[in-house]
Amino acid sequence: MMETKTLKRFSTNSDVKMEVNSISDYLKPNMPLPQYLPYARFLLDTDLSHTAKLLYTLLLDRATLSQKNNWVDERGFVYVIFPISSLSEALRCSTMSIKRALRSLEDADLIERRRGRITVPNSIFVKVPTVQKCSPAWNDFVPSDGTKVFH
Repeated sequence: MMETKTLKRFSTNSDVKMEVNSISDYLKPNMPLPQYLPYARFLLDTDLSHTAKLLYTLLLDRATLSQKNNWVDERGFVYVIFPISSLSEALRCSTMSIKRALRSLEDADLIERRRGRITVPNSIFVKVPTVQKCSPAWNDFVPSDGTKVFH
């Protein structure tokens, strides 16, 4: 059974009171996990900004939906259509931060953007590294998906 804890926080105004409900429980065997995004381990070893890493994670998640819906171009590559304003809303940051993060992902060769028609957002092609290199901190890591990891 989940416990509900009510945390009371007070602002600088003594007459304003906010209540925040915190619902959590310890993870147990066979407990379903909440929805999550696939954060690729190789991102931990990159010099990308936190925003760029989260953006890549969000785009990778959206690309799995594109795979299921067979959104592929003439080359057979999966693409994502995700307007900058929607990315900004999803990550709760400015459109300029999204544009900088997209540029750094392009520079790192992790995405490719193709211009759409005037009224259509750009197509974003999410790339995955062909060889994953992990830091020594991951020496004991055994991938469950069959991915080969090189040290």
